[in-house]
Amino acid sequence: MKKALLFTALIVFTAGLTVSAEEKQTNRPGGTIVEVSTITATVEAIDYKARTVTLKGPEGNLVTMKVGEDAKNFNQVAKGDKVTFDYYAAFAIDVQKSTGEPKSVQTKKITRGEPGDRPGGTIESTAYVTAKVEKIDYESRMVTLRGPGGNITTFKANDQVKRLNEVGVGDEVVVQYVLAVVISVRK
Repeated sequence: MKKALLFTALIVFTAGLTVSAEEKQTNRPGGTIVEVSTITATVEAIDYKARTVTLKGPEGNLVTMKVGEDAKNFNQVAKGDKVTFDYYAAFAIDVQKSTGEPKSVQTKKITRGEPGDRPGGTIESTAYVTAKVEKIDYESRMVTLRGPGGNITTFKANDQVKRLNEVGVGDEVVVQYVLAVVISVRK
């Protein structure tokens, strides 16, 4: 569960920094959250033919993972190696006047070590989503947004969302986020 939450948080890393800089220039309501986490696990078992590896986490939990054919240096991983997952996340919110219907754009970039390098790589997901404010309760900080496809989401805006009192029904909320996971293996 902790890994899933960290992975989700990572999605929000780099693009959030872009909105943060824009927010400072335009002085609009919004906020940025940045999180960095690291988990290191030990290789307990490995099956090269089935391309599976069993990792023991920092709390002693065991997880078996299937490794795809695109991991070119899988044959270099051995029992006892340390696998480190560095998670980087940023999430930025910018409120502005509406520019059209809500939309969503996502990209994914994967880099891998070259054959013969130490096993590892990077997975980076970037997303840009807009939504319209449908309803807002300033006292309870509850906000209802209509996103792409007409989906409705209601949530409580935490204290990191600044100047909520300046946000109104019909305003557009721009959310940018990046998730980056860097995986490295060492003896």
